[in-house]
Amino acid sequence: MKSPGFRGVVRSRPVQTAKPGLATMVFSLQPTSDPSVAIGTIGAGLRWNSSFALLRSAVSAEKAAALLAAARSLSFEERPDSVDGLPSHELYVVKDGEIRVASLARRTQADLTLLTDLVNSHTPVCRGLCRPCTSLLRRYVPGERRAHPEHVDGHAAATAVVSLSRSGDYSGGFFVGDLRERALLPLGRGDAVLHAGDVLHGVDVRGGERWSWVVWFLSGPRCSLGDAVGWWQERAEAGQPFAQYLHARRLAHAHRRDSKLAAAASGWLRLSALDGFPLAMLGLGRAHAAAEGVPLDLRAAALWLGRAAAWPGASGEGGEVASPGGARGGTRAAYELA
Repeated sequence: MKSPGFRGVVRSRPVQTAKPGLATMVFSLQPTSDPSVAIGTIGAGLRWNSSFALLRSAVSAEKAAALLAAARSLSFEERPDSVDGLPSHELYVVKDGEIRVASLARRTQADLTLLTDLVNSHTPVCRGLCRPCTSLLRRYVPGERRAHPEHVDGHAAATAVVSLSRSGDYSGGFFVGDLRERALLPLGRGDAVLHAGDVLHGVDVRGGERWSWVVWFLSGPRCSLGDAVGWWQERAEAGQPFAQYLHARRLAHAHRRDSKLAAAASGWLRLSALDGFPLAMLGLGRAHAAAEGVPLDLRAAALWLGRAAAWPGASGEGGEVASPGGARGGTRAAYELA
């Protein structure tokens, strides 16, 4: 069946639920010359806005259904997830360029080639150079994981998420956010979201089952994060506060035992905080309180933690800055490092 595509500007419908914060943002999707592709922007009015692409029938419904049927017969991993530490319930088809499940790798190869072309066309961070490095399946079923806290894919230059489930098979689903609000993206079987690694996103399934195929891309000749870091560093040096925060996190994680580089990471974190990025304010406050990369300074800690708590998105519906748990409750802080 031919994809209906997008007609004009498509708006999401806010979802009314007992639990706040699932989909409080109404957003617009701008159509492109391809009727099956629309571009969305989140963070309007903020200095750290990001864009994503929504594709109708990126994979045919028939192929998506066949992949789902194959996945149901396989065992999924329950290792701790890198975002929240809970069982992941995921199955790696390819990981860091190495095939894990040959039968699924063969089944998805043609669509993976198509997704790679689409990611390179619609995700500027790739600069036409992205290659698929990790391919996995995820499930959200009753009695297992039902949500994935808001986070960024710090290990990838770009991500593709393909729905294997029909839109009527579940309620809730994949959302994007800007730390103030969240927007639920409507995905049918075979539809996909393409986004850069710095787009805040997550999953919140309220009913039914949701299965998805996720592909992480990196730019460069190898499946190495180092080949993609230059893009984020360039954005950090250009004054983009979210990129400054991510660059600080990468430096801190990669060079935690090098005092000079740890100090450089703290410098980027401070620049991001001075630019008003709330997660950087929160991180800098915690760093001063624990003397991590910066001198112990309880007065500075109180100052930055107070500024983070006073940020407009800190306590509103969908706001994440002041949340004691979730992706920012631990050391990873909204940043998937694995």
